[in-house]
Amino acid sequence: MQPGGTATYSLVAMPGNGFGGVISFACEPEPAFISCEVSPGSIDINPQLPLLPEVTITASSSLAVPGIYRLTIVGTSAGITRSTTVELVVR
Repeated sequence: MQPGGTATYSLVAMPGNGFGGVISFACEPEPAFISCEVSPGSIDINPQLPLLPEVTITASSSLAVPGIYRLTIVGTSAGITRSTTVELVVR
């Protein structure tokens, strides 16, 4: 991605091993000049009607240092946390 660009990803959240019900999402950490938003920020998981939250990552046009930036997408439900890492390559 170029500075000033935006990338959008879909998340798939599946219930299991106590993880289910309402799941809240967050992006951690947010490096300087990079924003990350999960929409909707929480969902009530239903195996019969899957919802696919979207992660939108934007690199500010002020981002002057190309490189690989790692963000962790975190989902929390009933005190249980699951996460996945996304790598954003800025050229």
